[in-house]
Amino acid sequence: MKLFGRFKAKTAAPPPATYGIPTVKAGPELFVAYRDVFDREMPQIAALSTSARKAIYEYISKGEGGYLNQGRYHTYIFETYFKNAEWRWPEYDRWQARFLARGAWPVRWPQKYRCAPSFADDAAVLAYRKHLYAILMNTINFRAKHLSDHRRQVELGLQRELALVFPEDRPFVDLALADDPNALSPFFPFDLSRYKPIVPGFT
Repeated sequence: MKLFGRFKAKTAAPPPATYGIPTVKAGPELFVAYRDVFDREMPQIAALSTSARKAIYEYISKGEGGYLNQGRYHTYIFETYFKNAEWRWPEYDRWQARFLARGAWPVRWPQKYRCAPSFADDAAVLAYRKHLYAILMNTINFRAKHLSDHRRQVELGLQRELALVFPEDRPFVDLALADDPNALSPFFPFDLSRYKPIVPGFT
């Protein structure tokens, strides 16, 4: 008699499938660019003291993933430094006034903010601050990425050309570049334009 004949061998269950998005470890030059952009952009926010800006940067940069890990720091920074402060973002205000005077707006500028801001109650103030904070932080992050890309392209001897996601935004991009030919994209809040590299001799 086969002692083990009655028992079927059990096969190990396959491990559960994972569908995580592969990640690429960012080089140190990206974080250097973030510091450069942060130090240029954040002093615009007059309501933030020098010590507050320093604390914000350290919290962002010293945590896991640095500034790339927005899920770690986004809410905390807002709740701690922006939620209850009387603050403005001058660059946003300047572009909003320009578009309002022209009667023309970039494609991605939200319809509800295509007017001079007015607030009916505290809830409206809070909603506006959240809106402003989110686009401020995204603008800094994208400018850091594009500054790092540009520095790398210069090292490699690559040329670049402007790429517009929305051709309708060309007049606004031209306006930004007339102000500052070396401006970093996003050239204005909500802009998706960027420079793409070109290898000399290839089209």
